[in-house]
Amino acid sequence: MGKPYALLATLWALMIFVACSIPAQPQVCTIFSREDWLLHLLAFALLAALLHKSFRHSWDLSRARKATVSSFVLAVTYGAGIELWQGWLVYRQCSLCDFSADLAGVAAALWILGRPNG
Repeated sequence: MGKPYALLATLWALMIFVACSIPAQPQVCTIFSREDWLLHLLAFALLAALLHKSFRHSWDLSRARKATVSSFVLAVTYGAGIELWQGWLVYRQCSLCDFSADLAGVAAALWILGRPNG
């Protein structure tokens, strides 16, 4: 991985983990009126972008697709892991709605970065 981007991705993933481990009030999933959904989307979009940049700086440009796929798999797996982790916490809950926001953020970021001018 490209060292500066890998370090940033690792630090960002750690910040996500800490933020998702702090006690919070349970919320009902209403997607469009829910700021939490937007925060998940933005957090995982940034994670995916940092991972993508890291992988792109590690491999030659002919492997751009590999960087995109690797970033997608790693970020989505991390999002699923966070939700499963929250399911074990007494004061948090595992949420398919939050995971859908994570997935949407990853997909959006990688779609933008995967475009010819991205």
